[in-house]
Amino acid sequence: MRGPVAPMKLLLMGVVGKPHGLDGGCFVRPFNPDSPLWREGMRFETLTADRVGPGEPDTVEGPGSGHLTVEAVGMGAKERLLCMFREVPGRDAVEALRGTYLAIPLDSLPPADPDEFFFHEVKGWAVVDPTGAPLGTVLRVVETYAELLEVRPTRGGPSVLVPVVESLVTEIDRAGERIVVDPPEGLFP
Repeated sequence: MRGPVAPMKLLLMGVVGKPHGLDGGCFVRPFNPDSPLWREGMRFETLTADRVGPGEPDTVEGPGSGHLTVEAVGMGAKERLLCMFREVPGRDAVEALRGTYLAIPLDSLPPADPDEFFFHEVKGWAVVDPTGAPLGTVLRVVETYAELLEVRPTRGGPSVLVPVVESLVTEIDRAGERIVVDPPEGLFP
């Protein structure tokens, strides 16, 4: 007899959209279309929208309710991917999956380079200046033409957007869960 499945953290990767054709192809709205994880053979956990909750969280507790394995993937229109999954035999099966979230276990992610970070991992990290003085806490990473750290200032006031560029973000300290920022005068209250 098998015991209960241990919970795991899942990184949300995208949402299944409308069907494409009759053979089980579908559009997927990826949260990061450039991720190398969108490839043939990749296995995603599936989660219904009620498991994900409101807003757009990066991670949720798992396990998923099932899985889908990528058989083929390519770029579609409007920043969507066009996917086929081994477990999806046709259009009706895609219709049943519409709105289903696709996720992967965090522990299956390849390690980030020392000077890089995953968006989900820096939420809640301390932001300090080069002397170690606290500036704030990371609320989230905002994706635009360049990534921005949204930081809640230690001294209060509205959140601050810090561009993730080498001249401002000088160190990513995973062990200390902090980001060293060398801000221009006036950026933080």
